[in-house]
Amino acid sequence: MGKMILFVCTGNTCRSPMAAALFNKFCLKSGWHAESAGTAAFAGEPASALACTVMQNEYDLDITGHLSRPVTEILLREAEWILTMTPRQRDSLQKAYPGLAVRIRTVCEMCGDPDGSIADPFGLGLQAYLDTAGILAGCIEKIISRIV
Repeated sequence: MGKMILFVCTGNTCRSPMAAALFNKFCLKSGWHAESAGTAAFAGEPASALACTVMQNEYDLDITGHLSRPVTEILLREAEWILTMTPRQRDSLQKAYPGLAVRIRTVCEMCGDPDGSIADPFGLGLQAYLDTAGILAGCIEKIISRIV
C-alpha cells in the first residue's frame, strides 16, 4: 500500500475528505496514499453534500462513498505524516500523542505558513467550499513536491 499521509479536520465530512481525495488524485503512482479522520468525528457520516458537489464538478472526484471516522492511535501510528487543518487541532493531537508529535503538522505549516489555517466551510454556501477546495488543492501540490 505504500506510505500513508493522514489529513485531519474536526468532523471528517468536509476538509479532510476533500484533502485526501485531492492528494490521491495528484499523487497517483508515487507510492503514497492519503486517508482522513476527524478530531470530533462520529463514525459513518457521509461527506457533506457541498463537498461532494465541489469535488465532482471541479476536480472530477467522487467522494460520495466517504464515511467519517474519528482519529485513533492506530491510524496515527500508520501515518508518515499527520496533517491538520488548524494549529489548534495540531496542538491537541501533539499533546494527546507526544510520541508522534514530530509527524504532526498543519497543512499550512507544510506549505511554509506556520500560523495558517484552513477554514471550515461546514454550514456555509457553495463559494466557501469552492474556496476551501482551491486552497487545499494548492497546498497539496506543494506538500507532494516536498514529501514525494
